[in-house]
Amino acid sequence: MKKLFFIFLFILSLNTISFAVEVDSPRAILIDVDTGRVLFQKNAYESAYPASTTKILTAILTLENCDLDEMVEASANAVNSVYANGTTASIQPGEKLSVRDLLSTMLIHSSNDSAFILAEHVGGTIESFASMMNSKAKELGAKNTNFVNPNGLPNTKHKCSVYDMSLFARYAMQTFPEFREIVSTVNYTLPITEKYTELYMNQYPNATNVIRYLNTTTNHLINPNREKYYYEYATGIKTGYTDAAANCIVAGAKKDGVELIVVIFGASGWTHLRDDAVNLFEYGYNGTVLGCDGWDGLLH
Repeated sequence: MKKLFFIFLFILSLNTISFAVEVDSPRAILIDVDTGRVLFQKNAYESAYPASTTKILTAILTLENCDLDEMVEASANAVNSVYANGTTASIQPGEKLSVRDLLSTMLIHSSNDSAFILAEHVGGTIESFASMMNSKAKELGAKNTNFVNPNGLPNTKHKCSVYDMSLFARYAMQTFPEFREIVSTVNYTLPITEKYTELYMNQYPNATNVIRYLNTTTNHLINPNREKYYYEYATGIKTGYTDAAANCIVAGAKKDGVELIVVIFGASGWTHLRDDAVNLFEYGYNGTVLGCDGWDGLLH
């Protein structure tokens, strides 16, 4: 009996070592998409700046209220609302683009102008759309979220926890096949509209071709060309960065039929972001493969 007891302790110690995971980022969570179970959490319920991961909730409201082929005209107010250093798709006032195009540039390239245009289209005003966002967040079970804009641009009142963001991401991935498709896309180019052509030729009268630049994903985990950061099981979702928020990511991965989501806020750079995300994914998959039931979290 004593021998069996020591064997049990030895196996238990091996499991403890095997399932240890190191996460340097200040806030992180790992969830199982199928069950919603929290497999790991670090300061998961603490409000923080979410940066452009905010756009996941903007996409949810857009998909719930719009048809993908619906055409939207960009207002000057929406286009000019992006502060000087914010990422944009260079959309011009008066351009008419589909909801699909706007969602794609917003989620793939993290275009802030696309987020403002969609928010105005769905909510009428940015303020009304923010109210819709907060109502939806509560409906999905969020406890520590308050949004004031559709894209996560700096605002001291714009906060979210990694737990709340994991709820939004899980809902989006489970509910909208279009969302899954877009967030797994590496490159996307907006169509050249008549309005864009007119403005482009006015600016470059000697041009022989109208150029619209390729939008490449900000999520290096799904981009094979970013070998240093690429993760073969990654399925996409959304990144974010501002000076106040530091590096943020909502990342999905699927291996052997098991789908996981990681949310990290406040990483000090892409190397730390990638290492933390991959460490968490591998922690989750090792536990799943071996049937371990010793994770940190509980079903929500």
